[in-house]
Amino acid sequence: MFERLGRTMYRRRWWVICAAAAFMTFGGRANWWAPGPLRRFSTRHGLREVTA
Repeated sequence: MFERLGRTMYRRRWWVICAAAAFMTFGGRANWWAPGPLRRFSTRHGLREVTA
């Protein structure tokens, strides 16, 4: 019984992770936002995101 429950929870968690990653990929730049104070701080201090 508990083995089946664990397997179900694992699969559900894996699906959520994959769905979130897919949404982030398809959403592109629209996914990345910052609240006003954080945006002003990063602009003022020249913080930029580095791409690999």
